[in-house]
Amino acid sequence: MNLGKTTYAEVWPAVCSVLGRAIPANLLRGAFESTPVDMEMFALVRQLKIGCATGIITDNKRERIDHLRGYQRLDALFAPIVVSAETGCTKDNPAIFEYALERSRVSPEESIFIDNTSENLLVAATLGMNVIHFDDAKNDVAQLTEQLQATYGLPAQWSAA
Repeated sequence: MNLGKTTYAEVWPAVCSVLGRAIPANLLRGAFESTPVDMEMFALVRQLKIGCATGIITDNKRERIDHLRGYQRLDALFAPIVVSAETGCTKDNPAIFEYALERSRVSPEESIFIDNTSENLLVAATLGMNVIHFDDAKNDVAQLTEQLQATYGLPAQWSAA
């Protein structure tokens, strides 16, 4: 599903069969909506958006991201939103980053790729992108903000509003 070759709708009957019970597929919507909204991170993105392109590169399933785009209004904060299922490659392939850079109209040197998995930073770094590992378990947005300010001068007009 990460590569867009199948969908939840296509695999759901097999999941139910393995579990031995019919589970309503609409329960997925509730599962998607249980994704927490990180208000502090969204505030940082709103500040960054003032002078920067802000985007998402994700290996999440297409249906999940499509739902969250509306439910969490991701399109108001991020452009582009690059989904592996739409590009046919994941973050272990330079093509997904090249596509995101092209859509953002920035060079690798002008970009900062932030990810919660260190391994996902490797390919981006080989392309010349600046990379930052963000420990989402700690979710220290203040520390990320300090790192962005100290290293890149971003966000220039930060306020924790």
